[in-house]
Amino acid sequence: MKTKSTSRWVPPGWPWELEAMVLLFVVGSILFPFCMVFFPERAAEHAASFWQRALSGWTLGHGYLWALVIGGMYFLHVVWASLTLEYVSTPFIHLLSPTLFAGVGYFRVYGFGSRYGICTLGTGSLEGFLGWIAGVQAAVLVVAWVRKRRHLRRFRGISWDISLPPHFDRTYLAELIFKIHPLFYPPRVYRACGEGILIEGWTYIMPLPFFEIEGIVRADRGDFVSSAFYAATSMRALLRIRLYDNPRPVFISPSHPNLFFRYCQQLLAGRRPADEEARAARRAELAARTVPYGEPQSDEDRDNPYFNV
Repeated sequence: MKTKSTSRWVPPGWPWELEAMVLLFVVGSILFPFCMVFFPERAAEHAASFWQRALSGWTLGHGYLWALVIGGMYFLHVVWASLTLEYVSTPFIHLLSPTLFAGVGYFRVYGFGSRYGICTLGTGSLEGFLGWIAGVQAAVLVVAWVRKRRHLRRFRGISWDISLPPHFDRTYLAELIFKIHPLFYPPRVYRACGEGILIEGWTYIMPLPFFEIEGIVRADRGDFVSSAFYAATSMRALLRIRLYDNPRPVFISPSHPNLFFRYCQQLLAGRRPADEEARAARRAELAARTVPYGEPQSDEDRDNPYFNV
């Protein structure tokens, strides 16, 4: 049974609010052009039956092809999001997918409406399209901020031992910005207490409990890893956090890296034996799964000449 202190550090989980936005644009991109043939001005021009008009709208708009394309894109979105879901409250794919599908929907609806004279979505100009994309992306950031505020409620009442702003210098724009993550996940404050580390950004939080952290070390530019999560704004104050259940490290850059490092190092060194035993058992279980097929794992099996025959 999870205690309150443990449950508050559970990863935020799937962002259903943003997933609903994606589904809204997916369904709208497929079905809205189909429904446009039933608008009053269009229906008055055609005395055909309900199903004839429906089939005409579906065929003229090549709805079956668009349904396959958009459905395939959504399938890739779900697969990618499942693989990249981490401790961060809003995964990277969910920051971009709503805007991507909104852009597809814009061209789908506007192209169909302008071609067949039913209706149009805006003017179809570059300014109109960019305005639509900017509006949707702003809505995504607002939803992400609301998710962050909701998850922050779990940490009310915690007395933080360390609360440091990020260290910012020119290496952020010169080097870190090319890692993409620092562009979408700029940190706002790093906090730490006896239970774990909380990275808070402007639109996200990233809770890292100490029982999930294998170690924390100082990092330099030689430790610049491509497959990592960078919640950092400087290459000169990097700390590298290694996690047990995720091969991708997390890089942070607090304003006083030595103070933050010493604090976390002492807590990690003083973990309870029960936590270490649980971790050792977990690592042994994972190692057992990697034994090649057919190789005996116990002395009894090794002495059995008919093992795996």
